[in-house]
Amino acid sequence: MDVIVEEAQAAAIRPVRTAVLRPHFEPGRLLELPEDEQPRTRHLAARDAAGEVIGCVTFIPRACPVPERDEAGVQLRGMAVLASWQRRGVGRALILGARDLLFGEGGAYVGEVVWCNARQSAEPFYEGLGFEGVGARFEIEGVGPHRVMVWSPRRGRS
Repeated sequence: MDVIVEEAQAAAIRPVRTAVLRPHFEPGRLLELPEDEQPRTRHLAARDAAGEVIGCVTFIPRACPVPERDEAGVQLRGMAVLASWQRRGVGRALILGARDLLFGEGGAYVGEVVWCNARQSAEPFYEGLGFEGVGARFEIEGVGPHRVMVWSPRRGRS
């Protein structure tokens, strides 16, 4: 699998984010996050050999909602991989790319913990990368059951 993970602008990843996470949106409407253009928000794109965006993820500086964690936090949001590329390692490449590009030496978020509201169906994926589920599942209206999951990129290399 030839996939390149790199930083990208929000506009470049919104079509994939929308197609995967909000397929019910009317044509032309894109899934925009309020924090997309904030200075410390970072977006990663996974591109195929032709340079097309096939997956994406966004990281937003935001305190971890887990009371026991006193580390600076970054929320993972908008993780999406096109259906034709799912279960082929693209999501894993995005997380490992984030670990290296954003949380490694010289990255924007060195030393910060990552957290997300993971869809129940995605929990095994995140667990396989070292994320830990915290607390009970909760419902996000119109989207389904979720659980907070936390990952410390500096602890071990997956």
